[in-house]
Amino acid sequence: TVIKGKVVTLQARRVQGVLLQLEITGGDLNDFFSVQASSDLKSWTPLAVLVKTEGTVAFIDPESAQLRSRFYRVVVQTN
Repeated sequence: TVIKGKVVTLQARRVQGVLLQLEITGGDLNDFFSVQASSDLKSWTPLAVLVKTEGTVAFIDPESAQLRSRFYRVVVQTN
C-alpha cells in the first residue's frame, strides 16, 4: 500500500498452527491502520484499527482458523 509517498507492507504468517497474524511495517509513529478483510475483493469489513507505537504493528485474526480463505488490506489514516 502506498499513501502520500509512504510505503506500508502487510505480511501474514501462521501462529499457533491455525491463526493468521498480520504484521504491518512502514508508516509513521501515531499513524492509524485500519485492518480490513474480504471474501470477494469487492466488499470489505473492518476488523480492527491499530495505532503504530513502534516499528511493527501486529494483529491476529481470531476468525482465521474457521475460514478457508480471506483477503486482507490495510488502510492508512495519517494524523
